[in-house]
Amino acid sequence: MKKICIFAAVIGVICFVLTNAIGFAVIAWVGFISGAIMHTKAKKHSSEAFFIAAAVLSALPTLYFSLFLLFPMMLPSGVVWKYPFQKAYLSVYGNIKEPEWFPDFTEDVKSDYLFAYMPSLMQGSGYYSVSFKTTPQAAEKYKNEFEPQAAYIFKVDSGYLGEIVSGKLDLKEGETLTVNLEKEFWNNCGPNTKAYVLYDNFNWNHPHSAVVIIDMDSGRIQMVGNG
Repeated sequence: MKKICIFAAVIGVICFVLTNAIGFAVIAWVGFISGAIMHTKAKKHSSEAFFIAAAVLSALPTLYFSLFLLFPMMLPSGVVWKYPFQKAYLSVYGNIKEPEWFPDFTEDVKSDYLFAYMPSLMQGSGYYSVSFKTTPQAAEKYKNEFEPQAAYIFKVDSGYLGEIVSGKLDLKEGETLTVNLEKEFWNNCGPNTKAYVLYDNFNWNHPHSAVVIIDMDSGRIQMVGNG
């Protein structure tokens, strides 16, 4: 029984390191503490050890599945090699996943990588965002891929949308455009930074949008799916 708790704890640690999911850290903590308690009780030959073991073994599966299957929490990450594991982890849920239009970007990341994720909870709409710095050649590749798909193109000035340079935006009363810019990442961005809005439902309460932001001067890129 003690070995099962320790095994669950080790698995929790490994999964936490790979995904940054806090639920696995909780599982690891419970597993290690439970294993330590049972080890101590067993050495004292206390009958309480059997009660504790039964309680823990009953609780661990419930804890594991409740933390793992309900919904993921935020998974901030600045390490690109973790992304495939995080992507696989998030694919388990009926929540926000990697947008289908995302290209395979991991080989293009050179520096300043950030993966930001927020699940859709209650009435709130989450988002899925990846930002990084790449080479000018790769930035040109992204521009050539997404510019023809853009319904609207905006200039970007230090983390804020500027004037529209392509497309006609005619918002009705109560409608709004949703672009989740990583403002710190886009601070002091170049004059050739543009936001390519692929899609937006203009719903301020339940926004759904797809946006790619590219700075051709520095090679900074952000891809974000909202809702």
